[in-house]
Amino acid sequence: APAPAPAPVSVGDGADGELTNNPTASTPPVSVPRMALPVGSLQPQGQGQGQGQEEGVSPRGGSPRGISPRAIFKNAREASSPLSLSNSTVAASSSTSVSTSPTISSSPKDLATVEHDRLNRVRMRVFTILQQWVDNHWETFSEDPTLIHRLLTWIDSTLEAVGMSSHSKKLRILVKKKLEGGTSKRHMQVDESMLLSSSVPKDLDPQQMCLTDIDLSELAKQLCLMDQKSYREISLREFLNQGWNKPQREIFAPNITSCIKNFNEFSELVATIIVHEMSRKRRIKILERFVLLAAKCREYNNYSSLMAIISSLDSTPIHRLHKTWEGLDEKTITIFKELKARMSSDHNFHLYREDLHTTNPPCVPYLGVYLTDLTFVEDGKADTLNEKRVINFAKRKLLATIIREIEQYQQTPYLFKPVPVIQNYLNGLMQYRRDEEACYTISMVLEPSKEMARTFRV
Repeated sequence: APAPAPAPVSVGDGADGELTNNPTASTPPVSVPRMALPVGSLQPQGQGQGQGQEEGVSPRGGSPRGISPRAIFKNAREASSPLSLSNSTVAASSSTSVSTSPTISSSPKDLATVEHDRLNRVRMRVFTILQQWVDNHWETFSEDPTLIHRLLTWIDSTLEAVGMSSHSKKLRILVKKKLEGGTSKRHMQVDESMLLSSSVPKDLDPQQMCLTDIDLSELAKQLCLMDQKSYREISLREFLNQGWNKPQREIFAPNITSCIKNFNEFSELVATIIVHEMSRKRRIKILERFVLLAAKCREYNNYSSLMAIISSLDSTPIHRLHKTWEGLDEKTITIFKELKARMSSDHNFHLYREDLHTTNPPCVPYLGVYLTDLTFVEDGKADTLNEKRVINFAKRKLLATIIREIEQYQQTPYLFKPVPVIQNYLNGLMQYRRDEEACYTISMVLEPSKEMARTFRV
């Protein structure tokens, strides 16, 4: 028989305007699937205790030591559906099995006291986990009202029933706040009074604007705002299961796909602007300007645009323009070499990681490093151990650590003032970009190779 429909959620029906569940609706049955992750006071399996071993948890066991609830929720979709995880978590607090080893002198009254204390500890742990789930991962509940129904039912049937009224009230208030539109930090709007003033000339004409007319600092600031907007829009669940590598990447990881697209397009745009300048003297000036723009991006902790510019300047169509590079002064060449070394992939981007981890937000990381790390963990470690009976929590913990760092840089916004005329100008230039092959063809015309030059002389 189909499960009963979830009860409608009402706001303000309880005491003091608290959130309550509809008491007339029936509660859907609790079903704990084989691969669910019940959270109780159980101990981890033997795996993962020794150095270098995988850390696992049995489908019937609890979370291993050292695995935080946030690590579980960030990876839950890979091992279990959110509803299964919710049912299993609630079921852990409703268990009535005695887990103690009674002694000969234990009386029924003593056993009942011990069991009551044990259940209260489990309920407190479940309360803490559910509170973190609602507070930090509300999108899971907003996508499935059944989860909200299960949560409110548990509050009424368990927390209220055992006298944990203060905890039930706290959880109801949190759910009510989320339902009424509580916003996560990465989606919070910045108070305009806090924004820093811009250095854009008032007489800047959008129709006559040229890249060299824009102040370098202001151009770098607008790139920071544009890149951070794309970065903060990425939902953390998009980083699971390598959705960005799948054929339907626009469905599984739409915002990651958008970030990758923006990065590649901006890199192509830089190369296009350089090779489309036929005058060597002006081309040298434009090349110098992009080197200094990259330095400004690093100054403002925008590693995404920094990497895009360096990748473009180091691409074959631009790198081979020796006469153009020879026109740069020694100081500019030194700046470019230092930036290139800092963003080098040598030793797994060691210098870049060192730079990033000592940077104070706001910041826009280079997304490619995180995607490489996640791919390495996903492909290099099995999802389950022991013939698919034990969930590999060592893998889940590694994934959660990477995703937690990604999330960290989504929290703090730049306080630069948006300048729509500059952002619109940059977006408008994108339609004129050319791919690497087209840029290479133009580059060969600007500075023919020695073999081509000999052919022309003949």
